[in-house]
Parts: sequence; C-alpha cells; structure tokens
Amino acid sequence: MSIIQLLFINLLSYIFFYKLSFLITSKYIYPFRMADLINLFFNVIIFSTITWINFSFNWAFIILFINLNLFYISYSVINLINTSPRMKIVLEIFNNKKIPVNELYIFYSYENILENRINRLLSSNQIEVKDGCVSLKKKNFSFFRLVIFIMNSLKKF
Repeated sequence: MSIIQLLFINLLSYIFFYKLSFLITSKYIYPFRMADLINLFFNVIIFSTITWINFSFNWAFIILFINLNLFYISYSVINLINTSPRMKIVLEIFNNKKIPVNELYIFYSYENILENRINRLLSSNQIEVKDGCVSLKKKNFSFFRLVIFIMNSLKKF
C-alpha cells in the first residue's frame, strides 16, 4: 500500500465515520459535538498507528496534521450550518427545489429557533432550566464562561 492510497482511505474513513458517529450521539461538549471528537480520535489513532508501522514517524505526524485539518474543516462547516438559520433556509430551498414561504415561517419561527438553541445549550450542560427560568450552570471554569468573558470585554471597546 502506498502513502497516497493510505491518505485516500483515511479521507474516506473520515467521511464514513463522521456520518456514523452522528448516529451514535448528538451530545455537545462545548464547543464541540461528541461525534466530531469520536471521529477525530478514531481516525488519528488508527491511521497514525498504521502509518507509523508501515512508513515512518514523520508520515504519522503528517496523518495527524491532515486529520486535525479535516476536523477543523468539518467542524467549521457543520457549525456554520447548525448555527445559521439563513444557511438552513437556503439548504431547505435547495433540497425541496421550491417551498411555500408560510412553511418556512412555521419551521423558522422565533419559538423554534429559540427552542433549538436552548436544547443545544442544555445538551452541552451549559445552562439549566428551573421553574421556567434559564440560568448558566454554576461551574468554577468552563470554556463557555471564557468565551462569555471575551465577548463581554470586546463589546466594551
């Protein structure tokens, strides 16, 4: 097996296990989806090991770098689609070729968008809902709190 074949198999494996990992879980560990992390670790461990054994440590490092880039690309694209109602609307129109505007208003109402966002924050364990009120989870440190701090600091400028 040549290194080019291995790279091609790695790419196909990344795509296949990416789809498969989303069937396993949709949970978030802010800011990542568990499916992203499962897929990354699976491909890094398998393909870096195979490459190191059959080629060299340098090639294994290149495979690691390629998988990290695939992770970043897939994370960025999927995150864009998941967080952008505008992208979802465009995809919906593309998939259906033609869709009545009133159906879009039903699916993309403020209530549906808010419900989706709240469910996502709940699944990543960042917020809690008690007695109809939403609050941040009480944690000493989290990446989410760091992001909030940075965004609040930037708003002051």
